[in-house]
Amino acid sequence: MQNLENINELQFISTKLLWNSGHSKIWKNPKCLNWWATLYLANISHLCVGLKDRDGFIRTPVQRKALKDLPKDQFWKPQICVRFLLTMLKLIEETMASVNCPYTVYEFVYDSFAKCIKLKKHIGKTEYSFLSEEYIDRCRKQTSMSY
Repeated sequence: MQNLENINELQFISTKLLWNSGHSKIWKNPKCLNWWATLYLANISHLCVGLKDRDGFIRTPVQRKALKDLPKDQFWKPQICVRFLLTMLKLIEETMASVNCPYTVYEFVYDSFAKCIKLKKHIGKTEYSFLSEEYIDRCRKQTSMSY
């Protein structure tokens, strides 16, 4: 138990390497939203970014930024991203609660023009099914459920 407490006291960081394109606006990179979401979900406190030159070497100081400061001066807002994530997870939970087929796949797609989440069902064993028979058999044995 003490090891878990020690781990919880550690500070985790993430690193990114980018090609140095000559402009210094690292924190305006289009990938910044993806970085923030990944770090937020993993509870990582800081991001360090290094710029590689054409030879693949980092010759300038690595830049470090706190996760809480990443959204500043961005076109996106973290609270909107978190709200969307919660909405999406609730929809998945409600939709999948009654599914009892290991082959059925639900495809969730956000339609940004209609501002809604669309859903496609691929019922039964289809080209979209992805669980292996071995995994399905193991789950059946452990849960004693029949499909």
